[in-house]
Amino acid sequence: MFEYYFTRPRVRVRMRANVLFPEIRKLIDYLHDCGYRAETIQSYAQKIEHFGNWLKTHRIQVRFVNKDTITSFLNEHLPNCHCTRLRSCNQINVRAALNRLLYVLPSGSQKPKDLSVKPIDKEIQKFKAYMTDVCGLSASTVHYRARYATEFLMNRFGKRQVKHQDITPRHIIKYVANKATQYKSGSTKVLACSLRCYFRFLQFNGTCSLNLISAVPTVPSWKLATLPKTMDQEQLSRFIASFNRKTPSGQRDYAIALCFLDLGMRASEVTNLLLDDIDWKNSTISIRASKTFSYRILPLPVHLGRALAGYLKNARPKTSSRNIFIRHSVPKGKPVTIYIVRAAMRYAHERAGLGDLFTGTHVFRHTLATAMHQKGASLKDVADILGHKCIDSTTIYTKLNLTMLAKVALPWPGVQS
Repeated sequence: MFEYYFTRPRVRVRMRANVLFPEIRKLIDYLHDCGYRAETIQSYAQKIEHFGNWLKTHRIQVRFVNKDTITSFLNEHLPNCHCTRLRSCNQINVRAALNRLLYVLPSGSQKPKDLSVKPIDKEIQKFKAYMTDVCGLSASTVHYRARYATEFLMNRFGKRQVKHQDITPRHIIKYVANKATQYKSGSTKVLACSLRCYFRFLQFNGTCSLNLISAVPTVPSWKLATLPKTMDQEQLSRFIASFNRKTPSGQRDYAIALCFLDLGMRASEVTNLLLDDIDWKNSTISIRASKTFSYRILPLPVHLGRALAGYLKNARPKTSSRNIFIRHSVPKGKPVTIYIVRAAMRYAHERAGLGDLFTGTHVFRHTLATAMHQKGASLKDVADILGHKCIDSTTIYTKLNLTMLAKVALPWPGVQS
């Protein structure tokens, strides 16, 4: 591929002399397979050649290149760059090229030395291992709980060594109370839950007492205090009509929307949906819960089945991935991420003129559950469709069933019926 993108003999000779030439060749092959445009591939290769010249000047071996080396190049060399050739001082574009370089560097060169690892980082790695191996938590839960624990430890110790005996109930209460003035109640509740999990980890290792766990304040949260936001029939019609099903990406996004509307799937469940999860013969679909890792098998609705079949036959890019929903832009052929799914639904809301009312994907679960309950489905049926392990999570939808609420409503005092 190198010869295909660089045809001039003089350019080929110059690039072959670069210390990063083996990596440049690998990167060109990688970018080509991902579907990048020729102009982008050539631009990235030249920016990495520039970086290679800088490495040679500073006598830095390729095997020692990591993110810190790239940061030094971006912050120290680029602002004062006087290179006559390959000069490119646009930090955003150069950073993008060098981030792709990390994909093809030897694995050892990307890892910082143990000496550079902060004490808090070591603590958080152990905490993550506890949540994964002992608690069996999902990757997303591990990620946000580790983030909140990191912020707490940074606030308490900074770059110093973590000393568990220096964590007192007073520090915990003061920290949570301060954060409560900055966060919404839901976020504060998640923070408190994350800190309790961290202190349980310390207790599991015998380095803390129950006092620290009990010291984490309980954030007030009243069940059924709010009403879930739902879409009416007119809004649903506008939303569905906003997808351009003549384009490949439009067919994909339409099928994703039906996964939300017909089955009440979560965004993470949509991204993890595999070809093997659909049983076309029996018209069923298996959905893996993102948190419990358990499966629920549901009937495959006719409209969703047709949308998925049309997308798989006519619009899905060729790829070795078993994921159903695939990226149509670079890196082409890779599975969609949860951010792509959420963005696609957010853009659909905006196209339908609903951007001021709805932005996320959870409104679809609320809409489906409310419609099912209003049509006579039991709470157990709704819980099974949504994947709720506890039926208490489903009871909030009874507040939106106006037909049933009207039957049990008592007459207003003093009013004759």
